[in-house]
This record gives sequence, structure tokens and C-alpha cells, in this order.
Amino acid sequence: MTSDSPLPPASSQIFLRQTSSSSFPAYILTSANESQLSNHYYHSFFDDPSTLSINISSLEYDSTTNFSQWIKHIVEPFGQTLIESFFGIKKNVTIKQEIINNLVYCILKNINCPLIHNVTNQSTGNTFDSLNETSLLFSINTYPTSTTPTFPFVQNILSYFLRDRKYDTYNLTETTCKGRANNDSLHSYTYVGGYPPSIMSEQSFNGYCVRSYVRSMSSVSPAFTIDNYDLSKTTYPAWTESRWTTISLRLFVIPTRRHEIITLVIGILLLSISFIICLLLRCYTNISLLQPSSS
Repeated sequence: MTSDSPLPPASSQIFLRQTSSSSFPAYILTSANESQLSNHYYHSFFDDPSTLSINISSLEYDSTTNFSQWIKHIVEPFGQTLIESFFGIKKNVTIKQEIINNLVYCILKNINCPLIHNVTNQSTGNTFDSLNETSLLFSINTYPTSTTPTFPFVQNILSYFLRDRKYDTYNLTETTCKGRANNDSLHSYTYVGGYPPSIMSEQSFNGYCVRSYVRSMSSVSPAFTIDNYDLSKTTYPAWTESRWTTISLRLFVIPTRRHEIITLVIGILLLSISFIICLLLRCYTNISLLQPSSS
């Protein structure tokens, strides 16, 4: 893409404003096509599978599509770049196409799929709503009182793929897993019951303990933490997000000046005619009552 192509809103722009270095590393995944954005609903409430040109009805679990192959071609060099940036070594990264296929199916079509059941317990995994029926993955939280509906999904997915694999064979109980979480502040521990680890499909456990380095923290704009910060400034983002379960539309038709005059004239005419008719009926009634009866 060209250097003057538009970019969607990204948090990296805030960091670029605070540094004078021209080599600040930032990666922005966008839908820009040459000189304009091809997806006008990028990362919004209306950014649903229809913007991806995918036939959802024909999408099957562990089925390779052009979209999943496109994701693989992006993720692999991105992973190689991260390894080279952080560790200074070049290493070829190869991702199983099956993993990407299953993630595409679970996120876009049916979140109650085997992959999701492998990363969470049965009671929670069966209650996930489809991602197009919930808030965005990264949206406004009322932390720490509650989290977005998709927050546990992202957390469990990352914990599963970044877990300590040797713990899959330990066959720890739920009590033991929670006990290790209380004694270890570096790692996160999640007990998954009801489903066996996918890499240990030949063995049957009542559950397994997932130990990973996944941590979560509250992402709050400095605009809300700096004392007496002027919210009219644009240095730090200070915006709100509102969501409704249903969307409705009300249309109010504003008449033209000519239409208003015609309506007024017709109303006056109807009032005048009604007054004349009432007056005639009253006169006729008075005349009929004053005439002597023939009997």
C-alpha cells in the first residue's frame, strides 16, 4: 500500500506522538486497498462475516477456505517478524492449517465447537454467544465489576495455545490446580473439566490443568487517570461506547411550506362548512318546533 493510504484508528498512533524516534515498531492490520479502505465497517458493530465475502452456510469444521489460507499467509511472516524483533534470531514459523480452519469456523459460525470446548470447561463453553451477537473483542469494560462477553473467550484461547504442555499429562484435580494458582503469581492456572486435551486424544482424563503466561490488565486511557485533565484535548482518547440489544428507526416527515398552507386552507374550509351545516340544522329545527301540529 502507498505511504499516503488512510489507516484505521490504532493505539500505536498515540505512542508515535510521544516519541521522536522514526523507528518505532508498529503493526496495523487494515483492509486498505491501494488508496481507500475496502471495508468501511472495519472493527465496528457492523463488521460481520458478510464483509469477508465468506459463504457461512457452507463453512464446515476443519475445512480449508481461501479466507483461512489468507490468514495463514499473514500470520506466519508476522510470527517470524516478532521472533526476530524480540530474540534477534531468524526462524521459519509454520502454523498448522487445521488450527486456523477451526478458529475461523468457531468464531464466524459456531462458537460451541470442539476447539472451544478444549479450552474451557463444559458449563462455560456451552454458554458462549456468537461473536456477532456480543460486543467487540476489545471494547469498553466496566472493569473490575464485569468484563465483555468475549473476554473469557480470548483469554482461554490464548491460555490454551500458550500453555505449558507437560501439564496435560499430570492429571491434576481441580483442587490441586486452584492450589497451585494461589502459590504462583507468575503463571495463570485454569482447570478445564469435561474435555480431554486435543494433543492427548488417545487418553481420557476427567479434566486437565492449563498453566500459561497469559495475564490481563485494565486498559485505561491516561485521560481518566491524570488529575484535572482537560477532556477537550485530543492528546489521549476520551470517548464512550453505547450498545443496544435492538436497533430501531423512527422517521419524522417534515411537510413543505406549500403542504402546510394547503392543509390550513382545507381545515378552514371544513370548519366553515361544518359551521354552516350546524347553523342550517339549528334553524331548521327551530322552525319545525314552532310550527303547530296538524293533530
